[in-house]
Amino acid sequence: MREIGTVKFDSNQYTDANMLLNFDLIDPVKLNRNLTYLWGKDSDKYPLLTLTEGQGAVTTKVKLNGGDTQYTWEIAPRQRVTSRLKKLVSDKSAIQPYGTVEVEMEDNWFIYQHTAIAPSGMQWRIQNEGIATSTGGYIYRFTNMSGAPISADAVAKDFISGAIWALGASTIPGSKSDGNRSNNQSFSKATNQYGYYRFSKEIAGNMGNKVVNIAFDTASGGERSLWMPYEMKMWEIMRREMLEEDLWFSEYNRDSNGIIHLKDEKTGEAIPRGAGVLDILKAVGNYETYSVLTLNRFDRIITRIFDNRIDSTVEELVLYCGKGFARMFNDAIYYDARLKNYFVTLGDNEIKSDGEMMSYGKYFNRYKMFNGKILTVKIVDMFDHGIRARRDREAGNMYQGLPITSYSAVFLDHTMGSNGERNIKFVCEEGREYKVGVYKGMAELPASWGLASGTQLSDTKDIASYEVLGSQGINIDNPTTSFWLDLALN
Repeated sequence: MREIGTVKFDSNQYTDANMLLNFDLIDPVKLNRNLTYLWGKDSDKYPLLTLTEGQGAVTTKVKLNGGDTQYTWEIAPRQRVTSRLKKLVSDKSAIQPYGTVEVEMEDNWFIYQHTAIAPSGMQWRIQNEGIATSTGGYIYRFTNMSGAPISADAVAKDFISGAIWALGASTIPGSKSDGNRSNNQSFSKATNQYGYYRFSKEIAGNMGNKVVNIAFDTASGGERSLWMPYEMKMWEIMRREMLEEDLWFSEYNRDSNGIIHLKDEKTGEAIPRGAGVLDILKAVGNYETYSVLTLNRFDRIITRIFDNRIDSTVEELVLYCGKGFARMFNDAIYYDARLKNYFVTLGDNEIKSDGEMMSYGKYFNRYKMFNGKILTVKIVDMFDHGIRARRDREAGNMYQGLPITSYSAVFLDHTMGSNGERNIKFVCEEGREYKVGVYKGMAELPASWGLASGTQLSDTKDIASYEVLGSQGINIDNPTTSFWLDLALN
């Protein structure tokens, strides 16, 4: 027996993705995910990439129909129990205890023998199956089941056009009753799509071997002055920063007919763009703006999030925000505590003495919700120093010393669903999750590109290019349990 190959060693104190890359033990897709986690876990520059791609919450999709990047998934909405009133057919004088009225409903969702619950809470028995009208409605006879007086306010509320009634339990006589029917409801579907990206790093001449008069720290604890390893790290960080923000802010770009109008002028090919987090939450109405944050408003959002979960309880709710929102969150709790006269408790925790020195200041960053779970405010770098934040700083779009983006807050439900998958997943095309290649000319390849500098050339020029191509999108199975708040200044 003969052993072929060379044993590699690594004396670095910490085991990380760089060691595995050095040992050739991970493929490019795994490398991309590990480096995303490695570079994002401390700085929180890439919260979505870290918690989805970086931790394996990835769904790959096969490209369909020669380039169609759309995908769909089933949504189980709550069972429908309501119907709208079009008009009162009977005279108002028929609205009385034990009285029977004729009404026209917008559809035939209501069922004979069941209870029709009025907006005022008054209960009426449905005495017939709806009879279709020429205007698209259905005529029903309702009999009041209570002897209680009916107020003029209830009449105005219950029988106004557009009033929403609810369907309750059936009620029948003790003998000679007949059967009724039931309503059926299917699943709903949602659609999104992923897009593609490509980044290039080009060099010329002998740049791969150039040294500078600055010593850079290396992963193994030493120093070196080669320029390209440092430049490639900065390039990778910037690339991930752009892709991270794209997951948050990308906008779905098919029209109502499913056509993509965005085309590459050079190739004529369509450019798909998927809905990012903001676009998704706006589509389901879970987006609001605020000028002053109150604890009451915060509680209403939390209640809405938990009330919208059907299959299980929200277990992993994360509040992502900038320093600005964290400050407003702290102020909102302080204001509420002062209203309840918690002055002594606040003072005891905020003012500390150590000999002749005193310190002042403590800040709220956790909140106990009504179900006993703790919500932690997670400040992420993107809202304070990301691409849009840097744009706001330069343009002067500031509030109390921070960019406007710093006051955004996003509640994201990362809970594991009943299907065994995370509610929020990174989506990409199967086989094109992440691809790396080098376009080699006469230029020397840097060792940081991880490829041997052989003699085979693909260009006559003294150049070389490092190419990254991939696909990405974000999928939120149940977006109704997430929420986005933006600051809107008057």
